[in-house]
Amino acid sequence: MEGLGANPSALDAIAYSIAVLSVSGILFGVIWARTKNLFALMLIHAAGDLLPEFRELCSSLAAVKGLRCEARRALSEVRLNESDS
Repeated sequence: MEGLGANPSALDAIAYSIAVLSVSGILFGVIWARTKNLFALMLIHAAGDLLPEFRELCSSLAAVKGLRCEARRALSEVRLNESDS
């Protein structure tokens, strides 16, 4: 739960559930009642889950891409050294 720390008290967890989760539940209920479009609800829910972690995801993907580029460079250097000998 965002902003509550690693081990929130039971009262903090209940207050968070009422203040945050009920609002999002009502929002999803209103969207469903007006559109009956499950796909739209899934996209909105996925965006809500993805956006807070998007910066970390991008940096993780960049790190993985950087590792792959370094591995390719090392492999090409090994191939060059083998062809020189």
